Amino acid sequence: MREIASGAGRAFDDIDSVRGWLSRDDQCTGKIGVIGFRMGGAYAVALAPGHGFSAASVNYGGCPKHAGQALAGACPIVGSYGGNDRTPMGRSAAPRLAHALAALGVDHYVKVYPGAGHGLINNPDPADATPLLIFLARISGTR
Repeated sequence: MREIASGAGRAFDDIDSVRGWLSRDDQCTGKIGVIGFRMGGAYAVALAPGHGFSAASVNYGGCPKHAGQALAGACPIVGSYGGNDRTPMGRSAAPRLAHALAALGVDHYVKVYPGAGHGLINNPDPADATPLLIFLARISGTR
């Protein structure tokens, strides 16, 4: 979480390294996107400006505290959020992200899906549910 807040660290270095490796592949068009889910969504937001990505997909990830500054120069962003997401980031991230991107003139499509909870794109196997996961899903609004 500290890396996301600072925009630097090993994960950023690793992701930048992979993006560079992909860009040198003969089969690459040069257009590379970044996608993240949950905490990875927060990374996708943080990587949208200044890391050479052509697009970012943010799925129920957060929105930077100072989004108007943090997202200046960002690549186009698609954001997906659940209307019933009860996590702290889920309640406010979508409108804050959309507002900041619009103010900055960054191409974006941020959608809140009514009736969907946190983790709306997941399709987990019910056999993998443990009592702890069931409890966390209940309090976060995950389906």
